Amino acid sequence: MKREAIVVSLSGRDTAVVSVTRQSMCGETCGVCRGCLHPLETIETEALNEIGALPGDRVEITSSSAQSLKIAALVYFVPLLLFIIGYIIHPLVGALALIGGFFAAFYTNRRIAASGGVKVVITAYAEGSIS
Repeated sequence: MKREAIVVSLSGRDTAVVSVTRQSMCGETCGVCRGCLHPLETIETEALNEIGALPGDRVEITSSSAQSLKIAALVYFVPLLLFIIGYIIHPLVGALALIGGFFAAFYTNRRIAASGGVKVVITAYAEGSIS
């Protein structure tokens, strides 16, 4: 997954903190339907600085789409799947399976975050950027 970001600061010899505007599923027209709570929310994340970008530079960052999709599947689909299977057995089992699915997703998310999370890499200067 490629995104444009701005380097906020250097956090090490080969890492930098970058600011990225979150992109919604509806792209640039998010404000039209007013379905998003925070359409232009920005987040900061640490990225491997392969090109030696400096604070203020507009850069292109990449992250593993496969890893992001695995995390999304874990958070959304595993609890739902457990709920459906449990509900077929008995409604109370379905509710307990749903709660168990959320706990499993929470625990796995903490493990992923502790291991460094999704790897983000600065790969190039953004088009139109002077550096």
